[in-house]
Amino acid sequence: GWGLAGAGGLAQAINRARGDHSHAPHATERCFAEEDFQASCRGRVKAAASVRAFMAAVHALRHGEIDRALVTSHADATTTTALLLTR
Repeated sequence: GWGLAGAGGLAQAINRARGDHSHAPHATERCFAEEDFQASCRGRVKAAASVRAFMAAVHALRHGEIDRALVTSHADATTTTALLLTR
């Protein structure tokens, strides 16, 4: 699932992304937040952080480490996004 919300609406985007999966029994879920994958270059944040977060989520799913991966954008962005990937 996926969800979009305005600035500061991370919880709303996550709820939309989870949709019917919010009560899935015994699912191991991990959050891959964009800000956890940022690298700065002279004070600027590289745009590849969201790609690195997505790749880490897919890697964890493919290797059976988790059942669900929630990939989120930075909460302070103009548009906040959340993507739920499942096995």
